[in-house]
Amino acid sequence: MKETAGFLGGTDLRRRGYLAEVLNVLRENTTTIFLFSKADSWKGIYRTGDPFIMPGCENSTRIDPLSEFMGGRFAGMTAVQASDHLAQLFISDREVRNSGDKSWWEKCARQLLSALLLTSMRVYANSAGIGERNVSGGLLGLFNDLSDSKTDDMRKTTFDPPDWLDGIENEDSKATIMKLIGRNSSVTANCIIASLSPYVDCLKAFSGLYSEPVFPALSGRPLFIDVSALPLKAVRLILESAFVNFPEGTIVAADLESWREESIIELSDCGNSESSSGWDLIWTARRTGGFPNQATGIAPKSMTWGHTRDAEMLRDFASVVKNVTGEASGRLTRLPAEAPDELDEKKAIFLSPSGFELVDMPEEIAPGDPTPERKQFRTPSLSLMETEGAYIRKRYEEAEEAPEETSESDIFLQEFTL
Repeated sequence: MKETAGFLGGTDLRRRGYLAEVLNVLRENTTTIFLFSKADSWKGIYRTGDPFIMPGCENSTRIDPLSEFMGGRFAGMTAVQASDHLAQLFISDREVRNSGDKSWWEKCARQLLSALLLTSMRVYANSAGIGERNVSGGLLGLFNDLSDSKTDDMRKTTFDPPDWLDGIENEDSKATIMKLIGRNSSVTANCIIASLSPYVDCLKAFSGLYSEPVFPALSGRPLFIDVSALPLKAVRLILESAFVNFPEGTIVAADLESWREESIIELSDCGNSESSSGWDLIWTARRTGGFPNQATGIAPKSMTWGHTRDAEMLRDFASVVKNVTGEASGRLTRLPAEAPDELDEKKAIFLSPSGFELVDMPEEIAPGDPTPERKQFRTPSLSLMETEGAYIRKRYEEAEEAPEETSESDIFLQEFTL
């Protein structure tokens, strides 16, 4: 990210008042995406007619992020580079490292996904004017066809290739699919498919009928996204699509303490990516206790503290003061309020490159326009989906009384604890 600003502490109404002031400035001036997880986070900020993505809610904006990505002309990428880039987004190096002894499966899944992405882009390019225009749905269909070609019978050793395989223009993609699925043992092929399945599942949120492009039509209005109503990678896909459509913009992330930990890490990865280098990030949180240590991509360059008595936040504040001023006490002895616990509701401590200063807090948020009602449902986290993928792999393993022979380059399933 180009610039990152954080706002900690204060009351809910004051934090939302801060975001309302921010949105009033950003409207009509830049592309803005507002991310939230708590139902109250956008109250008083949302205006009737603003687009929002909240699956299951009436009037939720329909979006196909892969189509939006293609509409952004890949930010100067070739189709091959774009498919590799998106595959890295779906299955990042961090996720491969964290998968431990299952990292081989993740790497194979990423290779397969890149080949399928490139194929779906070619299909889109060849039929955009006459038929299917939903790239996300098309990719999901390709994956399902490939799954059926090898998983109808867990003991089947033959490969029933989908009709579209012979029509693939890119020989490298075809070779990858044949290497990982077509010519591989049924056990290994099914385990690769099971590893990719939880990542591809996020596309189900976008596989409906295509609508008109979303990003070119924003016209100064912020796009609100309920991160709790979408799979983890779905939100990242939407953000990545915004980056290739607009070189500059702002992400506003409200009430991070209410987010799942893995969603904060994904936002951090987004902040660390080169594709977001022209964008700014502004976030708020009541406290920092739930922030994972590896979320370095949301580290702020400027910071505002409202009133708080949270012990952990006060310790963090004292540490920042020591680093910036060298004051051993960790308190701002030159300001009327030396720390956030001495503030009243109407004052805040602001840290910028020029130092600490006492500033006025924003006004409390007014009720504003009513926000759309969301249904009560929960999206499974990626960790839960990974568990389901491991269970599927274990089923295939147990179905084989004796593993088929594989080449030395293949993985041996019995080496893993699933």
